[in-house]
Amino acid sequence: MNASYQKLLPLYTPESDNNTINFAVQPSPQILISEREYSELKWEVGFWRSLYNRAILREKKLKKTIKEQEDQIRDLKHRVFGKKSEKKSAGQDKGKLTYDKPKRPRGQQPGSKGHGRTKRPDLPEQEEEADFLQDPICQLCGKPYIADGYKEEEIINHQMTEDRFHNDESSWKVFENVEGKIGNRWWLWVSRSDSVVYFQIAPGRGANVPVEHFKNIQHKKIIIICDRYSAYKSMAKQLSFIILAFCWSHVRRDFLDAARKYPEIEHWALSWVGKIGELYHINNLRCKEFDKELPIQWQSMSFKDHHHKLVEKMDKMEKKRDAFIKTHNPDDLDSTLLSNVKYKILTSLTCDPCG
Repeated sequence: MNASYQKLLPLYTPESDNNTINFAVQPSPQILISEREYSELKWEVGFWRSLYNRAILREKKLKKTIKEQEDQIRDLKHRVFGKKSEKKSAGQDKGKLTYDKPKRPRGQQPGSKGHGRTKRPDLPEQEEEADFLQDPICQLCGKPYIADGYKEEEIINHQMTEDRFHNDESSWKVFENVEGKIGNRWWLWVSRSDSVVYFQIAPGRGANVPVEHFKNIQHKKIIIICDRYSAYKSMAKQLSFIILAFCWSHVRRDFLDAARKYPEIEHWALSWVGKIGELYHINNLRCKEFDKELPIQWQSMSFKDHHHKLVEKMDKMEKKRDAFIKTHNPDDLDSTLLSNVKYKILTSLTCDPCG
């Protein structure tokens, strides 16, 4: 790059007038460049500035990833070593010699001869004959057990007349080859109402299983108490008469896990645990005043007071949850890991199947 250097001489010299001294103004050196060179330098400034901004964003993302991985490592260490450190302190073994001798497994050793059944010669012997009925009878109602489709349909139809259910699902091994089914992992679904406990073994865990079960309900509105599994949320979207009541024990567990995994938000998480504890306390007082023989509108004033306090407390928690969700976007570049953890827990309390 061609450039010329020019240095200007002082315009005047210092002069003294009584107690005042005037110094000459020394102009700064100047570099003269062409317009094309100026444009190129200006373009390079923008280019390097954009690279700098991208580097800053990349560094933020890497720090966020490192922070999350460090928290996961701390959580895994707590799971592996947390309980062991509570049972025995490291100082108790200080000064003792340790050997790399393999421990012998407890119980009967492979290949050894067993002792057989323990004989009890001092106990009296008594023989009894038992007649097993070909058709077993229920001890409560006196009716025989009937394993046929008609009886199952009758039980389901009766359950469809009720309005409150507890639902859950768990994995269930089925060692049978079924066309279109890969593996032996099936799912055991349970739906419990006031008078019926219905079990169903299904090959999948999708929302189609509970939707098929509740599609013939006879009430305009029903309540299903369940966890926050997305299949139940999807079912509530498809069947508008269903109101989901999430299990507070699962929610409370999420806040406790967050408090242990991220110490920075421990105060925030435990404050929510305290709010859930208040719900437990008010509900226990409410249940003590509840009369099963009377409908809700005929319950005592004491029950209604506790019920009103419970609804008020839950409304306040809902407003606080919605206020945070409204002002936070996890896709923003300035969002932090801790704020995203809060967002994930609070959005799990909504009925959005995507949340």
